[in-house]
Amino acid sequence: MSDLSQDRPRSSRPGFRGRPQSSRPYQDAAARQAVLAALRSALEGAGLDLERLGEQRRRGRAELESALAGFRTASDARAPALGHAVGRTAQNWLDAHRVRGALAPATGHYSVSTAELISVTLGIDLQAEHVGPWANTAEVAFSRQTDDVDGFDGEVTFSFSWPNPTGEDVVCTVTGLLGVVAAADVTADGYWWPLDPTPPASEIDVLAELRLRVLEADGQVTVPPYQDIQSQEIVYLVAHGDWTEGTITGQDIVRGYVLQYTDLFLPAGARLQADLTCEIAWLALDGGGQFIAAGNGRQLSGFGLFIETQP
Repeated sequence: MSDLSQDRPRSSRPGFRGRPQSSRPYQDAAARQAVLAALRSALEGAGLDLERLGEQRRRGRAELESALAGFRTASDARAPALGHAVGRTAQNWLDAHRVRGALAPATGHYSVSTAELISVTLGIDLQAEHVGPWANTAEVAFSRQTDDVDGFDGEVTFSFSWPNPTGEDVVCTVTGLLGVVAAADVTADGYWWPLDPTPPASEIDVLAELRLRVLEADGQVTVPPYQDIQSQEIVYLVAHGDWTEGTITGQDIVRGYVLQYTDLFLPAGARLQADLTCEIAWLALDGGGQFIAAGNGRQLSGFGLFIETQP
């Protein structure tokens, strides 16, 4: 397995998405066991005390679990105060752009504040959701552990819809506001095979994205070309296991993300479909990963869209 820090998964862009693929050496279980047995015999013949090494690895796993529990406990204590900070930040942004007040469509300013749908990929636990003006929220949790090679790529999506109300072709700027209060961590087990060329490792990469589709009156669907300002990285963490000792890397995330698309052409009679998305990608060899946006004030907030048409 290649170095995860050099081979980090990147999100394919809207409209060109594929599913992740993982390679698993020794797919044949019998063949793998034969290789391990031969290696074990060779190491014992060289005088290594494999039972002692195995016990060290078990102690390392217990210590890793204890450290992980400590991180989660401390993060739980910090979470309520952090959640209020994101809410205030979003309110300030909306007030500064006069979005929360009465907008005047005659000036070319529109807003879409209520999500049509909140959805999650299989593998992400949706624990709670709420839909309301500038208050679209989801409490979600992702957690995965592997003793082999494993990976995951999924997303939480807030979907919005806006029909062009002008009766004319327009060019507009679409701005989406996404809030994240979460805790993320990755763990990598210790290893004890002296000749193992691929020590345990785990990484998680989480992105905030604004994805757009234009549904024209004749039924044609267009995905506009990708712009860098549509996406921001929420968190990237990596952990590498050490000799007989596991490692943990964790972080609290408390941020609001302003995602934007400029110069979008929207024909008369067309409808804009917009998704505010939190994408979670994880890859590990003998490790685990978590992204928790639930409980103690943690949540994802797809606040809504602000649309400004050019005169």
